[in-house]
Amino acid sequence: MRGYDRIGIGDYGVDWIFVRRPSRLEVWLAKVMRGNAPKVHPPAPLQDGDPEAIPVLVELLKSPEPIVRIMAASGLQQIGSLASEAVPALSALVDDEDGDVAFTARQAIRIIHYEIEHKEE
Repeated sequence: MRGYDRIGIGDYGVDWIFVRRPSRLEVWLAKVMRGNAPKVHPPAPLQDGDPEAIPVLVELLKSPEPIVRIMAASGLQQIGSLASEAVPALSALVDDEDGDVAFTARQAIRIIHYEIEHKEE
């Protein structure tokens, strides 16, 4: 999901949660207000949009654990058009038995295709 980061919080009995990234305005205000700055969580590993993570994320799409497949598809979505080589692997998940995995894979494919189509504009 664009604009959100997924962070691990195993201490709370949940593996992952989504945390909204601060907007540009919030980041700017944090610099101006210093002491009252909003808390910003760093991106989860493999979720920061780094294209070098593509081979690892594609491999993680084959994991038996649904949460790992969701994390991998989400990471590829964050990378966007540069992850076009991962679309065949994502396509294999659109009919996954886990509905969340299938949804995340379809969403990642849509985002990647959208960014490819609108890259030249």
